[in-house]
Amino acid sequence: MRKYAVVVFAIIALLTLFGQALAAPPDDVALSLTSSRPDTIFGEDLTFTATTDPPVTATLTIGSGRATLGTIDVVDGTGTWTSDTLPAGPHSIWISCKSGCSGAPAAMPQTIGRANARLAAAIDAVSDAGTNPRITVAVSLEHGGEYMPEGNIDIVENDVVLASARLRNGAVSFELDDLASGEHAFTVRYYGNENCFDSETTLRHTVPEARVRVEPVSVAEGNASSNLVTVNVRLSGKSSHGVDVSWATADGGAVAGIDYDAASGTLSFAPGETQKQISVNVIGNTKPEPDKTFTIEVTGPQNTASAAVRIVNDDPFFRKLPGIAYGPAADQTLDLYVPVTGSGPYPAIVGIEATAFLAADPNANVTTREAERGYIVAKLSFRSAEKALFPAQVQDVKAAVRWLRANATEYQLDPNRVGVWGIGAGGHLAALLATSDADAPFELGVAANAQFSGRVQAAVEWFGEIDVAALEDPMYARYLGCAAADCPDLAAQANATNYVTMDDPPLLMVHGANDRSVPVTTAQDLYAALRNVGVDARLTVVDGAGHGGPEWNDPALLEQVDRFFDEKLKP
Repeated sequence: MRKYAVVVFAIIALLTLFGQALAAPPDDVALSLTSSRPDTIFGEDLTFTATTDPPVTATLTIGSGRATLGTIDVVDGTGTWTSDTLPAGPHSIWISCKSGCSGAPAAMPQTIGRANARLAAAIDAVSDAGTNPRITVAVSLEHGGEYMPEGNIDIVENDVVLASARLRNGAVSFELDDLASGEHAFTVRYYGNENCFDSETTLRHTVPEARVRVEPVSVAEGNASSNLVTVNVRLSGKSSHGVDVSWATADGGAVAGIDYDAASGTLSFAPGETQKQISVNVIGNTKPEPDKTFTIEVTGPQNTASAAVRIVNDDPFFRKLPGIAYGPAADQTLDLYVPVTGSGPYPAIVGIEATAFLAADPNANVTTREAERGYIVAKLSFRSAEKALFPAQVQDVKAAVRWLRANATEYQLDPNRVGVWGIGAGGHLAALLATSDADAPFELGVAANAQFSGRVQAAVEWFGEIDVAALEDPMYARYLGCAAADCPDLAAQANATNYVTMDDPPLLMVHGANDRSVPVTTAQDLYAALRNVGVDARLTVVDGAGHGGPEWNDPALLEQVDRFFDEKLKP
């Protein structure tokens, strides 16, 4: 047995020695290295060829100085390594065996020169002084290649650096602020890259002459004969030279010699100056009148321009008589707005501005605009639903109309030309005021001023609740004193549609298409009922408008009301 063990051990030893013989590299080889371009410039492809003698298949390491650059796979004695990113300067390129061979390293000198850079610079065209042009610069190697140079770019004019930035991916852009009009020659400088020579190019650009503009302005008229208004005149940008701008006033609605003093002159802008001011005298007075405008016209080297000077009236069109009682209750009051111009008797408009049935809105003043247009406006308060249930509110509105007619002589009011403008809950009351006659249930037992009519000659209703029975808000139960479903007869008395007759006055209704509180359908029912009996009824549905909101400040809607009242109440 011992004999066999010795034999086995001997076999194992022989196999191990044979394997080591197979794995061992051959004897030392001689390495050599050549370059495709012993003298080249940065960015060009450079190929190094390594050979072994005798030929072997192995892996070599290639480096420069102390830095390792990569490896070369040698097959049958030859291998190559190519690069275009070796930095400029002198190099000692070496190779050494990494695996599959042994032997002394080999080295060779390699010189890489700095490359020439190609600059491509462009500037956006601008149509006006004061517009900031953008300069775009791209840098590439003159001999081509995919390398995107690094480094810095300066934009220089007259030895002053206007902008500076570092290249990103071989490009950069600048926005030049505040260039004066005239010819410019920019030097574009490239520097800060050890692999490329510094370079520069010239970029020429013309900034157009500055354009002139004048700013509109408003000024209170004042009561004195001398009230100076200051108007700004500006150039669109700096100019490299002086600029003269002539100016003069011109009549609009305002007339020279009556509303302002005519004037003209020349503004001289110094080089680099962009703003000047002119002054014009506005002639004030104590007479209420509409706002007026006149024009300032300016002429510069490049253009003419104009802007309006608005003279804002600051004299009241009316006098306010607040808190006049039209009934015995504390809430039965009105504020009277009486024109101070013209001569009576004046047509009258009852203003009911209320967004709920609890009380009129004391801060609302939409309807008072008519007092500036020759109407007496009676802005009403009424008893709230918390103090008195329906029909108290309608009775209050009718009582106010009768009171106005009873006192027409004292306030120079024309009793035959009375209109109503109701907004929100006030629109509901205005519709009832317009359609209900003396035989309406809530007209029974009228005491004060019963000899005067409570009807009107024209009515405007804005987003009012025409049919409260069709609405779900519990506020209407508080208004009626019961849910509409529980007291349908009473709810019917609160619906203006149920009182329509052919002698009803003209009625303008305006509702929002997006009103979720009071759908426009209830107004459409009233509109159809009025039209069916020949009444002049008009319905406007405002796109995008809800139950109140900024859409109702649209001047077009207000002017629609103005025209309607003028058509129906003014001779």
